[in-house]
Amino acid sequence: MNIPPMVSPQWLRGNLDDPALGVIENAWDKQRYARDHIPGAIATPGHPHLNDFDAADAKSPNLFTAKEFQGFCRRFGLQRDRHYVDYDDWHGLFAARF
Repeated sequence: MNIPPMVSPQWLRGNLDDPALGVIENAWDKQRYARDHIPGAIATPGHPHLNDFDAADAKSPNLFTAKEFQGFCRRFGLQRDRHYVDYDDWHGLFAARF
């Protein structure tokens, strides 16, 4: 499956039934998923990837380490053999970081 880095809502709607595709919702509003979400989307915290800021740390404070990301993927059942479309309710900031 050839998926561009950004997809349109129309593209996503037309491909939701593809078993190689998964959808992740990173909503800031914790109740949003219960109210309305893309069918089949996995609900994850809106900002799970934001770590505590440490000005002395040379690495970006806003990204998981590889080990943290692996744990996150396992916790939410994400699979290596699927492509995921990620969206949020905060102007794309959380989805972009993910």
